[in-house]
Amino acid sequence: MSIKATIFYVLLAFLLGVAAVVGAFYFLDNCRLPTDYVQVLVHNKSRFVVKELSLTYSGGKTVYTQQLAPNQTAFFAFPQQSEGSYTIVAQTTNNNLLEGGGGYIEPGYVEENTILDGHIINGTDLANIKPQ
Repeated sequence: MSIKATIFYVLLAFLLGVAAVVGAFYFLDNCRLPTDYVQVLVHNKSRFVVKELSLTYSGGKTVYTQQLAPNQTAFFAFPQQSEGSYTIVAQTTNNNLLEGGGGYIEPGYVEENTILDGHIINGTDLANIKPQ
């Protein structure tokens, strides 16, 4: 292989590498949720399937998800322009209707909630879990 061909292939490999890095950063930057969204994770740590799970947030808007089996997690994301709150309602297969959720939220918050056999706790309350 001639020196010109070697230089061409090295230059081509360099340019393709730069394009791949720039493309990866562009992709990652555009895959994030906007900063005015709140993200809520709901973990089902109970022994029961959650038949219906809903989240109502500021302004009375409600989003639903279908069944949530034990040890599964549901993800909610919703726009939040200023401070507010949200409530989670879960109906389990043993006909318990559980209510819980976060108190104060602002845009950009990431909240975690856990469904236990008899109640829903917010991530900030995890230290208060009593053995069941």
